[in-house]
Amino acid sequence: MTRALGATPSEIAGTLTAYLVTFGAAQLVLGPLSERLGRMPTMVVSLIIFLLGAICAGLSTTTHMLGAARLLQGFGAGGASAIARILLRDHFSGSRLQIALGQVSMGIVLVPLIAPIFGGYVELFAGWRHQFTTMAITAAAGLWWCTQRLQESTTPAQRASFRYRDMPGSYRALLSCREFLSYALLAASVYACTTVYYLSAPFIFQNQLGISPDVYGWLPIPTVLCYIIGTNVAIALNRRGTGSLCIPLGIGTMVVGSCAMVLTGQWSSSGASIVIPMGLIMVGEGLVLPAAIGNALAQKAAAPGYTAAGVGGFQMLGSSAVSGWIGLITEPTQQSLGLLLMALSIGCIAIHVTTEKENAFT
Repeated sequence: MTRALGATPSEIAGTLTAYLVTFGAAQLVLGPLSERLGRMPTMVVSLIIFLLGAICAGLSTTTHMLGAARLLQGFGAGGASAIARILLRDHFSGSRLQIALGQVSMGIVLVPLIAPIFGGYVELFAGWRHQFTTMAITAAAGLWWCTQRLQESTTPAQRASFRYRDMPGSYRALLSCREFLSYALLAASVYACTTVYYLSAPFIFQNQLGISPDVYGWLPIPTVLCYIIGTNVAIALNRRGTGSLCIPLGIGTMVVGSCAMVLTGQWSSSGASIVIPMGLIMVGEGLVLPAAIGNALAQKAAAPGYTAAGVGGFQMLGSSAVSGWIGLITEPTQQSLGLLLMALSIGCIAIHVTTEKENAFT
């Protein structure tokens, strides 16, 4: 891609930043609008926008064209992500919501497990443009499924009660809820760790360690399996009524993993010295994310469309910030990756401790 578009790695990373910005912004707009338009119509429109963005990205001849197409893709993907999260909130609550989030997230993380493997071979045999062709085909399949199977979860009375002029006030009420802010920021910080890794990994493994694209496609397997392990532990804890342990246990695991990556990187950089510590971090993420998102969605400060959009918006804006930072680094290394992951993990500790102190006084 860099050769075909005459771009640097940081410029290509910048197109992903554009994707993440509109991904977050779309959730803030389309999430609340689904309270008025309904969940299914909003999901269908979002998938159509993503489909058009994927087609435009595959036809891009410059980084500016690719960036514009990724903006469109991000907006469609953001809307679809928000509606999926809102649908869970419509049907579940409490520990059942956290269990459902964990089960869904296990399916979601299979995408970075399958996509690099499949995408590596697509790039190898057909070129990078056809990676966007596969995205377009996937979006079309999702669009067909939604029109055939997705049922509306809002009532006519609920949709009729929505007022566009109430949107700013609803967001103000949501942002004034300290518990929502704490859990949304925690989820964003944890999610940012994944973004940092997947942005840095291709340059470290392929450019520095000389791993070919088709072999690199298999490297996410251990980390994704570790996330699934963490999520299954979280589900088991919730079923036993000890779900409150998920967040502190997960954050502790993330800190251990990030410290291990920094320390091993001082002696040598290899696939194992990156993948094994990242596996620990992913176990921690699997524990923390369903709990943090579930607790944020449970807040009653605003309608589900606003809370789900707020959670997603925080996640994507946080990921945009760290991807922008990665874009400023000419050549990411294991040390720079480990230090940024450590900073994010320590930030999670600060957020959690602050939240627990506030809960103790209320």
